[in-house]
Amino acid sequence: SFLAISFVDICLCSNMLFSAISALNDGAAMCFKSKFLCNLWGLVWHTGQGLSVFLVALLAFARWRCMVKPLKTVQRRTVLIAIATYTTFQIFKSTLNYWYVRKDYQYTSMFLGCTVSNIDIGRLATIDKVVYFLSLHL
Repeated sequence: SFLAISFVDICLCSNMLFSAISALNDGAAMCFKSKFLCNLWGLVWHTGQGLSVFLVALLAFARWRCMVKPLKTVQRRTVLIAIATYTTFQIFKSTLNYWYVRKDYQYTSMFLGCTVSNIDIGRLATIDKVVYFLSLHL
């Protein structure tokens, strides 16, 4: 679990280098001019945020379980399944805007990063509105 937390933190910190380059150039899109890089940055950023919190909670739960039942070990397979399931969920959630609204991540100078913005909710079908709402609030 420590290894997974460290890996996610390294990914998020290295992801911020692109934002730092933009910040040093008065918010210009610099590295985010590429549509592919912007989409990749947005996916890593939005997936990594939730995953980082989940991994810390998983570590806390594993420690709690070891304190409650000290003779039972936490199964490595169970932890890996939980991490894989949540990572899949986070990636799915981060790409919902693309699949349902057909909207790519776009650079926003206010956030110094790529995010999905300017979605006209009124033009979406009802099911798409529900999916879009859930993707924002899960």
